[in-house]
Amino acid sequence: DTSGLPIRVVPWVSSRRELALYYQAADLFLHAANMENFPTTILEALSCGVPCIATDVGGISEQVVDGMNGFLVKPRNPAEMAEGVQRALKAPQGLEKLSEQAFDSAVHVYSRERMGKDYTSWFEELLEAA
Repeated sequence: DTSGLPIRVVPWVSSRRELALYYQAADLFLHAANMENFPTTILEALSCGVPCIATDVGGISEQVVDGMNGFLVKPRNPAEMAEGVQRALKAPQGLEKLSEQAFDSAVHVYSRERMGKDYTSWFEELLEAA
């Protein structure tokens, strides 16, 4: 039961600084997509240290590692999404640890440096194959 938890819906924000403040003020980020590729919003939340409860569709499972930086749930299942929230709030390692791991995963896995090296390596591989 998540009744009584403060939930705030935020309208579109164009300022990156303001958006980061909203993410940083959150305990969790919920992403309830039925279909998705590789959502930037999850990367934004993780980079602000916000664990994610997200549906296990598309590339989301590459971003959210179940039990490490958030929890994955089945799509179109609000009860499981609510259970994911409860699991995060009652995580054995604590919400603070989930938050640290969210930030670490964003910084280490999706840093500009690492992504740049991966793209460079891929381009070199393509050139060698040509």
